[in-house]
Amino acid sequence: MVQARAFNNGAACGRQYKISCIGGTNDVKEPCIKGQWVNVTVANLCSGDSCDTFTLSTDAFDVIAKHDAGRVQITYKR
Repeated sequence: MVQARAFNNGAACGRQYKISCIGGTNDVKEPCIKGQWVNVTVANLCSGDSCDTFTLSTDAFDVIAKHDAGRVQITYKR
C-alpha cells in the first residue's frame, strides 16, 4: 500500500518498485538486512495516520529488515 500522495488517485496501482532498508527509526540496533531489496507492486491506498511512503506485507518487510524493527527508513526505485 502507498500513501495518498504517491497513490495519485489510483494511477500508481500496478506500478512496481524495488525497496531497500537504509536505517532505523527507533532503538533497534542494525535494523536493516544489508544489501537486500524486495520487489513490490502497488495494490492499494493506505489511508490513516499510520501510513508512510509504503506499507509492506510482513513477508516483504522481513526481506529487507529485522521483524522487530517495526518501522524503517527506505530507499526505493521504479
